[in-house]
Amino acid sequence: MTADLAIRVEALERRVSALEGGTVVPKDMGQHPPTPREFLLSKNAKSQNDKTLLAAYYLEVLKGKTSFNLDDLEGFYDAAKETRPKNRRDAAFQNVKRGCFREVGDRVQASTARNEWALSNSGIKRVEENFPKEV
Repeated sequence: MTADLAIRVEALERRVSALEGGTVVPKDMGQHPPTPREFLLSKNAKSQNDKTLLAAYYLEVLKGKTSFNLDDLEGFYDAAKETRPKNRRDAAFQNVKRGCFREVGDRVQASTARNEWALSNSGIKRVEENFPKEV
């Protein structure tokens, strides 16, 4: 089992256990999931788009969110002590265009839009395969 899959399974076990009222302590992560900084440094994300995809993966898989928005992604960047993208919307929309994010809920068209996204299967696969080169 790859390390990424193990992390994902442990996160899912924690979520199920929390819903059932018990607790599961992962063997390889101590009593807590990795911090955003630790998680970012453990991956091979080089581009801003891949770092944004990594942030979404962290929020959904390790933190259990069902969807995320721009504020959630920026919160990850802040917690990881990483520079935010210059254009806060571009990296998210590029991931939608690449098929890594899918829009959920109603789409809002405004300068203060709070669009919600969720990871697609190809986005999850891209992170778990450690960002293979695109063809």
